[in-house]
Amino acid sequence: MLGGLTFSLGLILVVVAGAEQFTGNNLLVMAWASYRITTGELVRNWVIVYLANFLGAMGLVLLVFLSGHWQMEDGAVGTNAVTIAAAKAALSFPEAFFKGILCNILVCLAVWLYQRSSLPASSTASPTCTSSPWGYC
Repeated sequence: MLGGLTFSLGLILVVVAGAEQFTGNNLLVMAWASYRITTGELVRNWVIVYLANFLGAMGLVLLVFLSGHWQMEDGAVGTNAVTIAAAKAALSFPEAFFKGILCNILVCLAVWLYQRSSLPASSTASPTCTSSPWGYC
């Protein structure tokens, strides 16, 4: 449950700040399907956003490592991170693939709800309510 709330907060920060997240950018398929963008534009966007997300994630890993954050609570934070990573790595390919699809659907729904919203409260409520309370992500 805490992981779902943390993921939701991260999604809120990305969406409200106007940043790009690769998962949410998969919505561009809709623009491509309605011939508003070309295949080249779609792929170019996906590559740029994916690489930028990867570099950002690696930068965050470096900051967490250099800050010693992973050593908090006598190493419990780092141990928990490794436990989560090991559990995800142990998933079978079909299970990981379909969980990824389910997570992507929820993230795309959250981004879509945010973009369609005109109320400030829903700009944070929509991503929070639709993200990952079921542990797909």
